[in-house]
Amino acid sequence: VYVDPDNEVIETNEKNNYILVPLFEKEVDAYLNISTGYENIDNKIKDYLKLFVNEKPQDDADVTIAVGLPNKNQIINNKNSLTKEKYKWFVDDIIYYNNKPLGSKPYNGLVGAFSDDYNYIFVAGNDIDGLLAAVKRLISAKDLFFSNLNKDKVSVIEDTDISGIAISDLLRNPSNFPYYEKRGTIMFANVVERVLNNNNFEISIKTVKTYNDNTTLRLKNINTDYSQNFKDTITTNPKPVVLSRGIHSNLLEWNDFAKDIATDKDSARDTWLIEMVGGPTIDEDCGKYDCPDYTFSDLKIYYWPALIAGVQNYSGKKQLDYVGFSLGCSAALESLELYQSTGKLNAGYVFDSITGNYLPADLSSNPVDTFVAVACPGNFTRLSTFMQAFNETFGYVNWSTRFIYGNHIKGNHINKEIIDTLKIINPKLADNLPPIVKFGLGKEGGYRMSMDIYKAFYEWINDPNQPKLGYGVDINNFLVIQGKSRNSYLENSLPHTWNNLESDTVVSTFDESEICTNIDSDNKYYASFEGLVHGGPISAIPEDPNVQSAIKEFLTTEKLSTKFNPKINNCEII
Repeated sequence: VYVDPDNEVIETNEKNNYILVPLFEKEVDAYLNISTGYENIDNKIKDYLKLFVNEKPQDDADVTIAVGLPNKNQIINNKNSLTKEKYKWFVDDIIYYNNKPLGSKPYNGLVGAFSDDYNYIFVAGNDIDGLLAAVKRLISAKDLFFSNLNKDKVSVIEDTDISGIAISDLLRNPSNFPYYEKRGTIMFANVVERVLNNNNFEISIKTVKTYNDNTTLRLKNINTDYSQNFKDTITTNPKPVVLSRGIHSNLLEWNDFAKDIATDKDSARDTWLIEMVGGPTIDEDCGKYDCPDYTFSDLKIYYWPALIAGVQNYSGKKQLDYVGFSLGCSAALESLELYQSTGKLNAGYVFDSITGNYLPADLSSNPVDTFVAVACPGNFTRLSTFMQAFNETFGYVNWSTRFIYGNHIKGNHINKEIIDTLKIINPKLADNLPPIVKFGLGKEGGYRMSMDIYKAFYEWINDPNQPKLGYGVDINNFLVIQGKSRNSYLENSLPHTWNNLESDTVVSTFDESEICTNIDSDNKYYASFEGLVHGGPISAIPEDPNVQSAIKEFLTTEKLSTKFNPKINNCEII
């Protein structure tokens, strides 16, 4: 839980706004013996471990967890001869593994489990860096270490382990390093707490302003707390990755996925999130009728260019890779059609931290190298069940003109209007619609969005010539990802004029195949994932682990295999 994410409240300590609450049932009873030589640090480590285990006296516990720096924990010292002889690891002045020094780095660490008079898990590090890395390793691998407690196991953090290097880097960033040599202070204990709870990854939300009307938009750099040297070391590709979600979403909808990309042990990337809709200044906090009535044209002409120019300016990199879901894909392709070859002067304004002013920024030409189009709506010349229901009801009563929700609405409001109108014009169909129509777009209706975006969709449906997404756009590496979930059980209830095409319940496969065909690229893939729908709480395309793994594979290799279960071909409907 993060309080005051926009830092609207000015306070002396901006780093205590987190609460960590693991959402699972504790199943292990543990005796906790923590001894680092610093009481405040011991207490923070114990508090952290108690989030995951039930603390018990040693004789009542399933396992004894002993945590310490070299020569500081008596339980670890007493068992050194046993672990050295039987398991080939032990803790002396430094950590030994296979009876050889593991390394001399401060971030070298070890987690070792074995059974003797009690079941034991030892956690140790060469220095506080490695100790914290080892504590976090124990919890990240808790499924291994908290099962079969009488079995011996070991995990080490050696010289090239990114998790250890990351902890060391965080302890040495400008806000933490002044306390690093003051181990006994409560200030350093607070640093330890933040590192253990991942709270040191302070939310870094930057802003840009649009050129046309100074609308403030948000973007977030996931890697912000790492030093530049660390980022340069672990990132295998210098190009930033930019992620954008779709309708009724906001900046943080893909936050977990972005963190996964940013910290991948084999292919970490400098990762950014951008927000074209759903933000506090454009949809949520500006009142029912005071939010800007942005249109799809605004997104492609002003919003997307300003955000991408912001990423280019803040990251210092002109070319990037882009992953767009739904509206985040369509707006990007339309904007690239306008500005890919020429770039755009005065694309927006970026914040200059030295002067405290917003300064004009340009969008460079050819900003995107690799583009991943996830469930990307085209011009709706073929309609899914949802879009057919939307078109029938919108055109029947033009309900956008009598909206009671203001000019910015949630997905469940759209669904209510569709259902209420269908009950008038086709009661049988209204009773048999799939969940995507019945229960809203996104979680609990999602975030608000300008009604003018839906007006654009209605215009696209009824004019097959606008737009031709992807036409004239040249991308080096391009991947289309579609979901497919045919609603065959509705066929008997659908009006004969309705095309119950294969789709992800919102976007038809025809749309996405056409986009893939329109794109000019020598390296493009078209992947279909069976059984996935556009949005909702179950089987949603953007949250699916296989889809996310396929995206990461393509960002890393610029190729796509079938190991994550997509069907792949060259821009044909699957």
